[in-house]
Amino acid sequence: MRRIVALLAFSLCSLLIFDPTARSASKPHTISFGKWTKVKWLTGPDETAASELKVRPLYIDGHLREYVLNVPHEITERLFVVRRAFRVNDDLPGENPPVP
Repeated sequence: MRRIVALLAFSLCSLLIFDPTARSASKPHTISFGKWTKVKWLTGPDETAASELKVRPLYIDGHLREYVLNVPHEITERLFVVRRAFRVNDDLPGENPPVP
């Protein structure tokens, strides 16, 4: 019985010592913003009034994640908030889409 317990303890310890993923630290993410782009935003009940919005892409680790509005607001040196830009398509599947 002691040999089995010792063998299990040895195998567990060797797994933790020699497995690089078990003791590796997490990578810090890089966050960057792209350049500002002006887009048209159609408002109103029949979407005839056009406004201009300035948006820019948010890149995390070099991959495009979202588009954001305004400038980021820093809460702490490692935490910030920014307003996300999104588009809502409120057409129902049975409706005909409006002709542009």
